[in-house]
Amino acid sequence: MFRSKVVIRNLPPDYTQSSLEESILKNQKTINYVRFVAGTPSKRPGDKTKPGHCFINFTTLDSLLTFSREFDGYPLIDSRGVQYKIMVEFAPFQMIATTDSVEPSEGSRCNTLKDDEDFAQFSQKLAQEKESQLSPEQIIENLLVKTKEANEKLLLEQKTTPLLKYVNSLQPQNRGKGKKGKQAKEQ
Repeated sequence: MFRSKVVIRNLPPDYTQSSLEESILKNQKTINYVRFVAGTPSKRPGDKTKPGHCFINFTTLDSLLTFSREFDGYPLIDSRGVQYKIMVEFAPFQMIATTDSVEPSEGSRCNTLKDDEDFAQFSQKLAQEKESQLSPEQIIENLLVKTKEANEKLLLEQKTTPLLKYVNSLQPQNRGKGKKGKQAKEQ
């Protein structure tokens, strides 16, 4: 089995399938598949154009080789006068598409979400959670109460620190010693 599918790249953006058939594919009798993808011409002067491409499948190797030699590098001119040199290459994917439908077909599970038991349970659980949620004012009130309780607890726990305990233990020993200043003068 030989590679029979080619891709023609760098077609002028304003080229249509009918103009392609008239100019390139008019004498080709051994073609059994043509898929044309139009390019996008620039709408503004600074925009880039996107050239078109075309997939063609040949039935015989001789016609494919002749076509490739004849049209690889063939110049095509668009409506603005810009010249495009087309490239003929083997298509990376050699299989032929059975349909040209771009839109996906409707699956067997399409529009069945509401009938799904798991989704129904999830929806009910979500609705219950929304009902049990607190309002923003209640959340703020709860946070204020919790922070107030935590602050009171910290104040009760931290009335004495290790440093204060040490200083307090030294004070009874030093109470009568070292009186200076006014107290020493008065005595």
